[in-house]
Amino acid sequence: MIGCLAGVLPAAERLKKLHVRFPAANTAGNLKYAGALLVACCLFFAPLACLGAQKAAMGNPGAAPSAAQPSVAPARQTPRQKAESLVRASAVLARDNKLEGAIEKARMAVAADPSCATAYVQLGYLLIKKGSLDDAMKAFDDALRLNPVLHTAKTGKGIILAKKGDLQGAAEALESALVLNPDPLETYYELGRVYQKLGKDKEALAAYKKGLEKYKEGRD
Repeated sequence: MIGCLAGVLPAAERLKKLHVRFPAANTAGNLKYAGALLVACCLFFAPLACLGAQKAAMGNPGAAPSAAQPSVAPARQTPRQKAESLVRASAVLARDNKLEGAIEKARMAVAADPSCATAYVQLGYLLIKKGSLDDAMKAFDDALRLNPVLHTAKTGKGIILAKKGDLQGAAEALESALVLNPDPLETYYELGRVYQKLGKDKEALAAYKKGLEKYKEGRD
């Protein structure tokens, strides 16, 4: 059994590196790159459009000035949209290892919409990375009060309990997270580590193998 476990552990470590450490950001993962691309396109093409208009005016100085176009006010963001936008910005900063900036954006997201559970989850994972475990636990508890079936918050609580030495509590939290969503790779990895520390090598091996299966299936 120990030999089998040793063979799986390197793969599990690679699995952890491949998985994004901020599940909250994954909730809006489909929008993250699209939003960044949209901003980049606007920043790139808007100056070119202005330059083209200037050249057209210079090329025909005798042309009559066009009628003033009515200005269109930008649509106002709802509190939820603002919070989700700030969560995405926080995820980008975290990816670039700008932890304090990422935490600030996550706190701004919570302030923008205190009912946005994913904002608390994003903050919680960042606070784990900072080492502020009690504050992170509070963030996950706040998220679960808003959404009791949020598996990312359950996983976060399991990670904190493991770090604090409550291995049985950690195992229960991570197991309940997998009941809510049986796909996340990180949850299997963390559960495997907890089982290993509890001396449950067979269960640890099963958790690592399940995580690897999900990775091969393209789950996250």
